[in-house]
Amino acid sequence: MPFKQPCKYDINIKPVVNGGFILKVGCATLVYATGQALAAALKKYFDNPEKWEKEYNKHSQGQPTQPTTEVPPPGRAVEAGRAARS
Repeated sequence: MPFKQPCKYDINIKPVVNGGFILKVGCATLVYATGQALAAALKKYFDNPEKWEKEYNKHSQGQPTQPTTEVPPPGRAVEAGRAARS
């Protein structure tokens, strides 16, 4: 049985005290307010990792965005590192 890596980056999920999640995909750190939002984002990522990465890079431009409980497209999630320093 051949093994295939589903994506080219490591993925780490850390639950936080307020019920949200910190998602790290490679060097990108994203924050999701709900498990449903996290699950939807991961599904989109696994459905097409290249498209997700392209959208993330197109929308984020290295800037943090506002947190939301909605399911954001890849570039609309909060970059946790910059948000934590604000």
